[in-house]
Amino acid sequence: MIALEGTRISPPREHLVQDLLMKTTGRSAGVKSPRRSDVFALLPIAGDLENLIPTRRPSILTFEPGVAKVLPQYLATIIVTIGGFICGTIIAWSSPAAVKLENCEDGFPVDENDMSWIGGIMPIGAILGCILTALVVDILGRKNTMIVVVLPCTIGWSLIVWADSLSLFHLSLICMVLPTVYLVFICMIPESPVYHLKLGRIDEAKQSLQSLRGPNYNILTELVDLSALVDSSSETEVIPFSIAIRSPAAVKGLIIGLGVMFFQQFSGVNAVIFYAASIFKDAGSSFSYNVSSIIVGSVCVAFTYLSTLIIDKLGRRVLLLFSSVVMTGCTCGLGVYFYALSHNYDMSHVQIFPILSVCGFIVAFSLGFGPIPYMLISEIFSPQIKGTASSIVCLFNWVCCFLVTKYFCILSTRFGSDVTFGAFSFLSFLGIFFVYFVIPETKGKSMEEIQSHLAGSDDS
Repeated sequence: MIALEGTRISPPREHLVQDLLMKTTGRSAGVKSPRRSDVFALLPIAGDLENLIPTRRPSILTFEPGVAKVLPQYLATIIVTIGGFICGTIIAWSSPAAVKLENCEDGFPVDENDMSWIGGIMPIGAILGCILTALVVDILGRKNTMIVVVLPCTIGWSLIVWADSLSLFHLSLICMVLPTVYLVFICMIPESPVYHLKLGRIDEAKQSLQSLRGPNYNILTELVDLSALVDSSSETEVIPFSIAIRSPAAVKGLIIGLGVMFFQQFSGVNAVIFYAASIFKDAGSSFSYNVSSIIVGSVCVAFTYLSTLIIDKLGRRVLLLFSSVVMTGCTCGLGVYFYALSHNYDMSHVQIFPILSVCGFIVAFSLGFGPIPYMLISEIFSPQIKGTASSIVCLFNWVCCFLVTKYFCILSTRFGSDVTFGAFSFLSFLGIFFVYFVIPETKGKSMEEIQSHLAGSDDS
């Protein structure tokens, strides 16, 4: 519903309507009480309605936006999520490759230091990627940044193709196809309409939004709403980070963000994922270690999806506490198993125990400490510091990931897997107290309520 006479258009939308009117009428418009002729001039832009003939009688024009096509939106979403799948292939590659390299199946020896770098090099790339992406995403745009980011993946897999191993050749060739297909399809989707609006590109924003909604959908209302959102973001009071971070709420928020990422990584999750095949091989599991790794990955996917269904019903704290307790028990169980194995106890009757422990660990992680930390950092920081503070927390997360994956092999070789998993269990145990005493429940709370609680002025 658009009011034509005697209706005031909200200030955040004025500049967009003004610009649209300038483009269609060639002159500025009185936005507070737009004339019917001016508003009708907007309609060809909104829905390509070329042949509208205005009448003088109605003071209010009602137009239906139509039904948006969902297929372009689904296709764009699926194409973008291929990037996550590509990242998954990089993370998972080290698990089966590590066993082959340890067994010298590729014709050259690999020591513990080499193995540690095989797992640790990926987090280093992620650290550099976080920094570079933050610098270029608003310069190149979202679409072009995704294109640039996937290029190193394509180059990396093309180099591994030349490895002197038929199995690695086939594996790398398959993995190289994914980023190649991704590059082709990502070029077909439009740039983000919000990005165009940030740069004042109204025509480009309209074209982008229209291609996602379909040619018969009237996008004017949505375009104006997006413009208002961009305006409200740009008009937010800018406070230097060095000053904003000194507030009690910001300090506690940063402690929570860094702490939850620390306990996420030092639970040992990435060591388990990166070296799953080696863990099952060392444990003497009755399952093939490659099959065991596939089972672990499938469990992770299934229960991460489940967490999206229950996270707003049970709350963040409940799931984090559950996650910490179960991860503590599972890693403690693995430590005990490896201790018994190293002292020559007969464990043949419980060879399934390692895979059950790892699956239990992954289930608990996927329900709590996997997805919730990223949700928390989007909720606990005020708009003034959210961008910088979130970047610091995510960067810290990858640094912790590097430390765990780099030194897991070295610690396991020098001190034994029992000591290593015992250390992970102890740190997860400390995480229980961190969650209970430090992390607030944010379910159903507004930003103002969360900030008030962090500042200590709210006892709820």
